Amino acid sequence: MHTCIDDGWLVGGQHLLHEWPSARKWSRQNHGPGCNNLVCTACSRKVLSSLVSPPVDHAPLRHYQRLAAGFPTYDPGAGNWRLYACHCTQHVESGSASAPELDPNWGTTTPWRCAGHPVLQPPCEALGVMLGDGWWDQAVETLALDASLERQGSIGTALGVVWAALDGTSRDAYAEAMLRTLRHPDPEIRLRVLQAFVLLDVAPELVRRLAQLAIAEPQWTTVTGPIARPLDNPDWWAARACAAISPPGGANVDDRHHSLVLLRRVVLRPPGGDYLASTLAMLDPVWTAEHIVEVAAVDQAQGAAALYCLRNLPELHAAAHARLGP
Repeated sequence: MHTCIDDGWLVGGQHLLHEWPSARKWSRQNHGPGCNNLVCTACSRKVLSSLVSPPVDHAPLRHYQRLAAGFPTYDPGAGNWRLYACHCTQHVESGSASAPELDPNWGTTTPWRCAGHPVLQPPCEALGVMLGDGWWDQAVETLALDASLERQGSIGTALGVVWAALDGTSRDAYAEAMLRTLRHPDPEIRLRVLQAFVLLDVAPELVRRLAQLAIAEPQWTTVTGPIARPLDNPDWWAARACAAISPPGGANVDDRHHSLVLLRRVVLRPPGGDYLASTLAMLDPVWTAEHIVEVAAVDQAQGAAALYCLRNLPELHAAAHARLGP
């Protein structure tokens, strides 16, 4: 059995809570899906859930009984609120949060934990595709275009949720197929696989190989036409992968070089990106200070973010500020 990262994940109505038993939270980022197999360590009951419209009265047993009797939604128009209940505890979630963590606002915690999710054993079917020897590449291509699991903040969910449900040599074979698919002739498939890789923060060795591939074969990420938003820019996602493996002071020399090349390319091309400009300023403050005008010309917000990250280097910060002018 696999367990969710954070030992259980609660999600509101805008995030994914899938019925597939193997679906679990696999990323350390605030990323779905929610846990569909929570149990209570106090009353030993399975935690049930429903979309609701708040306020909800404090009667967990009554709500649990209604859920168990088959009344899954109290309000057909309910949106971003989800009620969780067992025999002894209830919780209403509008965003996403770890189930067992202390609530910073109320000082309380739920007694719920992830009870585990079945590991896939190929050859088998998952989300409508066959997995196993001879099927890996086709499975990745199909799942890359599957948006049926996606909610806000859950790009690449189909690819990621299957990766998380595999184990051992099967997971390795699937990951290799994902890397091969980054050379696929369809740019949409390449982009979706790229996005899924960035969310695999629990597998830094794969993200490192992705970052190296992005530099060695830039033709599969470089975009020649206009880009409306960062989510459509494969370079942006590849740069995110580079940034993820290149923390200041702790990066492998080659990783750091790869990151700088790609980060510079992204921040100097519209629409840029605040997060990436900040990362670049931390990794290479000298270059950032020297090119701050070009960075700000792409987007004022990313220029401001880069300048802010130079604040602990007074000389570079002053030089960058002077280049920007009044």
